[in-house]
Amino acid sequence: MNVAHLLARAGRIAAGRPALLSGNRILSDYAALAGDSAAMAGTLVGCHGLAAGDSVALVMKNVPDYVECLFACWHAGWPSSPATWRRRWRRRSAIWPGRHRPWWRSAAPTTGG
Repeated sequence: MNVAHLLARAGRIAAGRPALLSGNRILSDYAALAGDSAAMAGTLVGCHGLAAGDSVALVMKNVPDYVECLFACWHAGWPSSPATWRRRWRRRSAIWPGRHRPWWRSAAPTTGG
């Protein structure tokens, strides 16, 4: 079973319940998170030529969008590794030599409210 199926199930069962929050602000419910993650996975497969089984390194700040990106990777069947955006690229590439295809998603930092 793919871990993304758990989110798809939560999107059906608890559709309107909050899934992502930033402080007191609700950013997404389970149905929206499941749909957005699946749509992002489809876009990445179509635009970037990634195939099931490819490894992806998520290089981004610690923001709520990270959850959507992680589930998109799982939905597409890609093992993913988190990576801090603060580390220099040479150091990151030494950690994952030829094992991961880096993919960046620009996300503005969110503030709790």
